[in-house]
Amino acid sequence: MPTIKPSIGTSTANCYVTEASANSYFEIHYNSQAWTNLLGNTNATASSNLKQAVLIQATREIDRTFRFFGGKYNTGQRGQTNYQTLEFPRGADYDANGDLYIQDDIKFGTYEQALWILMRTKQRRSETDTVDSRSIIGKDAYNYIDGFVNRQVVPRGSYIWQ
Repeated sequence: MPTIKPSIGTSTANCYVTEASANSYFEIHYNSQAWTNLLGNTNATASSNLKQAVLIQATREIDRTFRFFGGKYNTGQRGQTNYQTLEFPRGADYDANGDLYIQDDIKFGTYEQALWILMRTKQRRSETDTVDSRSIIGKDAYNYIDGFVNRQVVPRGSYIWQ
């Protein structure tokens, strides 16, 4: 299974969040049971592997679905040491100490997208909770990252009518 590598602004980064930060987020989340119940595995190692895989997939889906305002912090080309794999941090994402960081809304969107991936995979359906498996990005995830989105990537041969 893949291992999360949250090295901010590097070519080795593969996720915006860590498993520990996701667990903390879902401890106080209104839908915290879904994070643990949808994993459906009591084996701690298997559960950890699944969490990391889902969080990495959530990051990839966010990055591949949208084009974002601004430019990446590291604008090197693929294969160069200063190449930045992920879309965030952007060029202006510095905290008060001058350190690079991932903005909270991007992290929150990643957590929500991971939950969405689990929900759409399980295809949970009830009268009050319908999951549309055709949606790539969950509504809650999109609500967090919407302010950073310049436009949605349209796959070749597809059209988005608004």
